[in-house]
Amino acid sequence: ARRPRRRTRTATVHDARLTGALCLLGGRASAEPGRVVSVIDGDTLSIALRASVVKVRLATVDTPEVGRNALCVAEARAGEAASAFVRSAAPVGSVVDVRKAPGRDPYGRYLGHVMLNDGRDLAAAIIGAGHGVPYAGRGPKAAERLGLCR
Repeated sequence: ARRPRRRTRTATVHDARLTGALCLLGGRASAEPGRVVSVIDGDTLSIALRASVVKVRLATVDTPEVGRNALCVAEARAGEAASAFVRSAAPVGSVVDVRKAPGRDPYGRYLGHVMLNDGRDLAAAIIGAGHGVPYAGRGPKAAERLGLCR
């Protein structure tokens, strides 16, 4: 199991920058254009927003884990397929719109909604392609819900 990172002074300064980058206006999350720096896995991207590069965890989708975080080989393969799908939908260098969702995940990543330049919601595209499941921050993990590690 992963352990959450400790918050540091650098993280606090980083938080202040991101708060500006992902501001809330009139109660609705405003879209902030960003550029995809990397795809970390099927539900996390590194995105350049203004002067900061931040990790954004897609708020409404859960995808299978990759590498050593996977519970079984089938999950690792499905996680790689989800990551490949995200890399094709949101390639490095592409411009996306990011809307901040409330809170953060246990690992300190910002939760958000990523809209692709063709207007599609990335999380909905992942679910529609069968690479992930709807997620609300708790409940069974994607591998269990997809029946991957029996």
